[in-house]
Formats: sequence, structure tokens, C-alpha cells
Amino acid sequence: MPTSVGSSTANLRLNTSARKREECILSICIWIIIDVVFLGFRQKLENRLRRYINLTDECDDNEEYKAKILEWRTGQQEEWDRLAMTTSLLATVSAASLAFAGIDNSWWVARASFAGSVGLSICGYLAVSHLSILCEGAEDNKMTLAARGELFGSLRQVACVMATPIVLSGYAAGLILFGHTAFILTIHTDDDNKPTAMSRFRTTLSEPGFKVFAGVPIIFGVFMLGTSVIFAEMMYRKAHGRRAHECGVKPIQT
Repeated sequence: MPTSVGSSTANLRLNTSARKREECILSICIWIIIDVVFLGFRQKLENRLRRYINLTDECDDNEEYKAKILEWRTGQQEEWDRLAMTTSLLATVSAASLAFAGIDNSWWVARASFAGSVGLSICGYLAVSHLSILCEGAEDNKMTLAARGELFGSLRQVACVMATPIVLSGYAAGLILFGHTAFILTIHTDDDNKPTAMSRFRTTLSEPGFKVFAGVPIIFGVFMLGTSVIFAEMMYRKAHGRRAHECGVKPIQT
């Protein structure tokens, strides 16, 4: 009898351990997908929040704590102000792109990209405005609790919320570039038997020279952007990996 009880207890522990292992693997996979969707900004915002939490923990008195949290809140508000201007600019550019001459003679994907970018930009602007309003009316101690992830959810979820406007702006900018590329490559002339000034202008847009002169700057810009982002990411990961090694914590994995 004791042997059967002991074996049942051992089996229960094994099942519990296996279930926890499966949940851990599932959680890791989910967060990897989230990091891909959030373009890696979730992890970056989480690192920033952790650094802020460490600064507030190191404060020796109340005055130093107030100075640290004021500095953090001021910097965060300035970043949100810049992001609000960026989302407004993206929405304006997207809306203006929909009015391009000859846009109806290009692939429908170009128009869809510009229209989608308008929606994403507006959502990003509303998100950053909402976050700014909420944080402006919050007390310092509540902001600290929010940064720690103690008010709702976890620190990862707080980082996801803070990264949302940045991610929306990134997707909106990507749609604009994709829409411009599709517009340049697929614009064609209509079969109008009575040429007008507009049709002649569309004919000019569909010429190979236009595609080359308009496409080369976009290709060059995308190449330079991709190169700078890759090198910046390499330096960021190396710097934070070295800092994590010096502090004895696990390096960043995204």
C-alpha cells in the first residue's frame, strides 16, 4: 500500500512538472511571436523600464526619488510628443499619396497600402495621446507601480502597451514605402483615344525613365535604413549583453 501511494505521488509530481514545462514552452513561443509582431520594441521598452526601476530603488531619500521620477516622466513625455508629430506626419503623407495623379492607373495594392497607413497612423496618434493623458494625471507613486507592472498584468505587458504607438508608426511607414514602390513599378497608361493633358502626364509617369529616377532613391533609402538599423541593433544587443554579464543577469533574448 505505501508503495502504491508513493508511486502515485511521484507520478503526480512528474505530471505537474511536465505540465509546467509545457506551459513554459508555450509562454516562450507566445512571447517570441509577440516580439516579432512588435518589431522588438517590447523588449527595448522593458529594458528601459527596468533601468528606471533600478534608479528609483537606488534613491537614498525622497527628494532624490522625486528628481529621478520627474526626469523619467519628462523624458517620456517628450518622446510621446515627438511620436505624436511623427504619426501626424505619416497620416498626412498617406492621405496626400492617395491623391497622386495616376494613382488609379497603378496596382490596387498601392492605394490599399496608403489607405491602411492612414488608419494605422491615426490609431498610433490616438494611442500616444491616450497614454500621455493618462500619465499626465497620475501621481508619482502610481507611475512607479505602473512601471513595475504591479497595477495590472506584468512588466512585459506594460512594455507592450508603451510600445504600441511606436509599432503602429513603424507599420504605417512601411506601408507608405511599399505603396510608393508599388505605385512606381505598376503605373501604366490608359487606352484613351483622345489624349488629354492628364493622360499625357500619366504617359510620362509610366515611362521607364520615371520608374528609374523615382525608384532608385527609394531603393537607396531602404538600403541605408536597413543597414543602419542592423548595425544599431548589433550595438544595442552587444551593449546590453555586456551590461547583463557584468551585472550577473541573463542577456537579452528577443
